[in-house]
Amino acid sequence: GRGGAGGAREARLRAPAGSNLPGSPSRLLPCLITSVLLFAFSVGLTAAVGVCFRDMPPAYHDEYSYIFQAKTFLAGRLYFPQHPRPEFFDQMHVLNDDGVFAGRYFPGVALWLAPWLAIEHPYWGHYLAGGTVVVLVFWIGRELGRSLDAATQEASGESGRSSGFAIGLVAALFCAIA
Repeated sequence: GRGGAGGAREARLRAPAGSNLPGSPSRLLPCLITSVLLFAFSVGLTAAVGVCFRDMPPAYHDEYSYIFQAKTFLAGRLYFPQHPRPEFFDQMHVLNDDGVFAGRYFPGVALWLAPWLAIEHPYWGHYLAGGTVVVLVFWIGRELGRSLDAATQEASGESGRSSGFAIGLVAALFCAIA
């Protein structure tokens, strides 16, 4: 080991086994369990509501564009050639000019939807994306709450329990229900 002041400082920084520090496994387990439950809640709630609308066509023209773009990617293309009579195929959010028939949006949503569209369940992509967002909101809220607690405790000189978990949970539930 190292002697002197450096060794003492290093010993203080090392966490004892089974510690209850913010990043320790014993503190993360409830957060991981909560993440799984929030994901399941969000996906389940979205699927329960979505089952009523499953057989309906897309409601907005941008949804048609995403599906068209996903089908284009599934065909192994970035765009299709323009039809000889393009005026009959004009639609919102789909480019139909200069010999190109393609989705107007950036490819992220279409790339996410493509595998779900390939197995004929494009709505699963939306359900899983929603569940993922809810979990991310939980973790972001948790971290923001911990930072707020640290700043408050530093300013007041008091130490207290972290409200990060509660802030993350409330934000995630709001996100799941909204």
